[in-house]
Amino acid sequence: MGNTLAPGTTGLEPGAWTLSGARGADSLLSGAGQAPETVVTAGEVALSEASAEDRAPGYTASAWTCQQAEGTVPGGSAYSTTVSSTAGTGAGTVTVRNQDRVVCTIANTAQPATLTWTKTDPSGRQLAGSEWTLTPTDPAGAPVTVVDNGTGDQDPADGALSVTGLPWGTYTLEETRAPAGYQRLTSSTTVTVTGASTDLTASAGQQENRPVPVSLSWRKTDGTAALSGSEWSLTGTGIDASAIDLGTITDCTGTCTGLSDTDAAAGSFTLTGLTYGTYTLTETRAPAGFVRDDTATRTITIAADPDDATRAVVTVTGPQGTTTKVSTGSPETVSVSVGEITNDKAPVPGLPLTGGMGTDTFLMAAGVAALLALLAAGLVTRRRRASQA
Repeated sequence: MGNTLAPGTTGLEPGAWTLSGARGADSLLSGAGQAPETVVTAGEVALSEASAEDRAPGYTASAWTCQQAEGTVPGGSAYSTTVSSTAGTGAGTVTVRNQDRVVCTIANTAQPATLTWTKTDPSGRQLAGSEWTLTPTDPAGAPVTVVDNGTGDQDPADGALSVTGLPWGTYTLEETRAPAGYQRLTSSTTVTVTGASTDLTASAGQQENRPVPVSLSWRKTDGTAALSGSEWSLTGTGIDASAIDLGTITDCTGTCTGLSDTDAAAGSFTLTGLTYGTYTLTETRAPAGFVRDDTATRTITIAADPDDATRAVVTVTGPQGTTTKVSTGSPETVSVSVGEITNDKAPVPGLPLTGGMGTDTFLMAAGVAALLALLAAGLVTRRRRASQA
């Protein structure tokens, strides 16, 4: 019996299979990897093989082949033994005729395996766009590149990857590029594929990425100096399509624990823990003595840079129009600055001297005030005279 392996595979030895020849219920010959030469009478002999190894199901058996062996009696009848066998069954029937000497062979070939895994976010939602390196380590081999829905990937679903045609062995799986807006995995996964794997398929499991943390900052000023005391709202949709609403954002000027604003400087705001997405920033209360600008709502979109997925493109649309900038920070963090947002001072109320009821009311109030002042002055004068007397 021969044992043919897939290229680069360390598999089972021929002795892992027991070869048998039988006629009815009678065993005529048997052996591990090779049955000893045995004299049989002419007629049919059933051939078979079996293995208790857990990797044996990963092999495919050829059809049995039989041929004339050395030692056939010279001058006798011509060799006429025949064999019937179907590949993949491990079974066959040889019909021994006359005094033929016969040797029969079966070859087992290890079938290539498949490795699968999924790319997800923490909620289990599958993510498209990851890239990987798959490296054979035992036996050692050249690494291959796997791109979701691209090079090396046989699964058309986003976030589901499948590599086929793998020789049995141990592999290291490493992510080289994360989906846009997510942190790349820094640890690798080791997985072994053999014939013991169900359907010759091994799984590297669910490879989970966390969103890239985004910080958003801005500064409230009067055009020159920082202003404290403003309040804001931030609503929108995060990278996982979840709704975001931070409630009332107050200006932290001391200990910022538990508050949305993590910047202790007056008039300076920094929000952390955001993700890629689209947000609406609105001032809900102006600093004391200043006017809230009802048109000062800003729409902020944070998305992957199409030219470099490790960066984010930030688009801010507000009263002054739309600005676009590339974020700062590493591929694992993104910092977004909206810049300065200014307020105008509240106007001082003027005197209504333009006539009408407002003017009459003002003049009457002024007359009453003057009369009261004269009476008070007279009272003081009388008291002084009485005191002098």
